[in-house]
Amino acid sequence: MVELGGTWVTQEGVYRFKKRWGTEDKPYFYYTRVWDEKIMDCTKEQLLEEYPHFYVLPFANLKSENRR
Repeated sequence: MVELGGTWVTQEGVYRFKKRWGTEDKPYFYYTRVWDEKIMDCTKEQLLEEYPHFYVLPFANLKSENRR
């Protein structure tokens, strides 16, 4: 069995590459826990700058995103 991790829908080339290895499409989920509610006051841009390459939480859950 080959496990190569998740691929975004927009990563067509990566998806095709992985398919050639015989991988299977399977759903997966991110579970998050907010330890400090103050993070909800951040903007999407702040999170992207402070935590590059990390999944922090869904941007839709941020207070700034809900005001739009």
